[in-house]
Amino acid sequence: MQAGVLAVLTAGTAVHAQPASVQLQPSIQDSGNAFVRFFRDGEWYFSWGYNKEYWAPTDIHVSQASLGNNFTIHGVQGADEFSFPEIFSPSLFGPQYNIRIGRFINDERTIGVEFSLDHTKYTTILGQTAAVTGLVGGAPANANYQLDSNTFSEVLHNGANHVMVNAVYRYPLIGQTNETFSVAAIGKAVWE
Repeated sequence: MQAGVLAVLTAGTAVHAQPASVQLQPSIQDSGNAFVRFFRDGEWYFSWGYNKEYWAPTDIHVSQASLGNNFTIHGVQGADEFSFPEIFSPSLFGPQYNIRIGRFINDERTIGVEFSLDHTKYTTILGQTAAVTGLVGGAPANANYQLDSNTFSEVLHNGANHVMVNAVYRYPLIGQTNETFSVAAIGKAVWE
């Protein structure tokens, strides 16, 4: 959020010093207020894509006081739900997807602000063996269990949404940023 607010304030506070003898004339480009100019002027971009996720082994803690469960499953292996044919499905929101919208905020079009959403999926790999410690059904547990649909499985498909505000820097490699055919390197700092 901080970077998004900074971009709006920066666009509205750009002032250039002029010699006292020069009379300033408002140009057609500068008409309107700073808020409207921020959305009308400048270089905007949008992207939509799909992603593949890799998950590190994770400790999952389960707390269900009414069932007598308060345990941790250690080193659980998880996977995403990416499949290549899924990309070509008629539903844009079915697979793991990401959305980016951004705007370059300086005159050179090298510094920008971007809002992004990554929709990811996580599913525990069934059949793996994992160490379980704590209370299971009110009884102490400290053993290895095979994870399957009867013991434990986790499917997180609708809640793994990563919303980020990114500071973007574009470094021209070939040509300039305002040319039709140019090549640039992009770097990002992410606030999640």
